[in-house]
Amino acid sequence: MMVSDQSLDAILVRHLQELGRESEDGKLNPVRREDGRTGIVDLLLGRAHQGSSGREHLIVELKAPRVKIGQAEVAQIKSYAEAVVSDPQFRDARVSWDFWVVSTEMAEIVRRDANAPNRPPGCIAEWEGGVRIWARTWSEIIDDCEERLHFYRERLNHDPATEHAVEYLRRVHGEVAPEAVVVVGG
Repeated sequence: MMVSDQSLDAILVRHLQELGRESEDGKLNPVRREDGRTGIVDLLLGRAHQGSSGREHLIVELKAPRVKIGQAEVAQIKSYAEAVVSDPQFRDARVSWDFWVVSTEMAEIVRRDANAPNRPPGCIAEWEGGVRIWARTWSEIIDDCEERLHFYRERLNHDPATEHAVEYLRRVHGEVAPEAVVVVGG
């Protein structure tokens, strides 16, 4: 985790540190939303890709369980995205940004956007410059994680040693190997 419960200004400082640079003039200009207010980000997570192919940043806005993700919550996360996209201090061609708003429920109008056929599930907007906006419920996130866990668990339960052993027996001792070993391997 890079930053939690910090302003967009703190996000900029951390972003520039990760890129190994400072602001162009040595001081930071405040990052403001369209309405002039600062935004307080619940979580900023980041990672570097292998090699020098760039970075990914994830900004998460966590809503209380009783708050349904509606147009106001989407407007808030979009205002954070707009503040980042509009600020020249954040510009870097090798950085992608994902902005998530997360709660237990979402309004039907948001759900329609989150299930658009031309975008990944949960993605409600994609902007130029590698910026995506997401609305997700906790149950969707948990289901996705369980699916990935099941996929990897299934793959890890595979025992390649048996296949390699049978292949070795066939190749080296095929003429004297018992028929049962040859049949078991296929």
